[in-house]
Amino acid sequence: MTLEKTKTRVIKETTRKKSSDKYKIDLKSRKVEENVRVVITHENKSSFREEYLFKAEQLKGKNSIHFKWDGKNVIWYGNIEYERIL
Repeated sequence: MTLEKTKTRVIKETTRKKSSDKYKIDLKSRKVEENVRVVITHENKSSFREEYLFKAEQLKGKNSIHFKWDGKNVIWYGNIEYERIL
């Protein structure tokens, strides 16, 4: 059985500074063998929901992963593989 941890982030354009467009997913509490599912929603767009699955082996040695919101798309930083679920 594969272990999985879910992390949720809400894009909050109204309360974030324009210069602060990166979102951090903290992985410090994740067990080494756990995959991570990231669920991203938007405060003003109730229909917006994206899910990504990161395999444990891709996250080896990482304490966090980051994404950027460009107003339309989620853009992941770094050379990391993922599976888009939704």
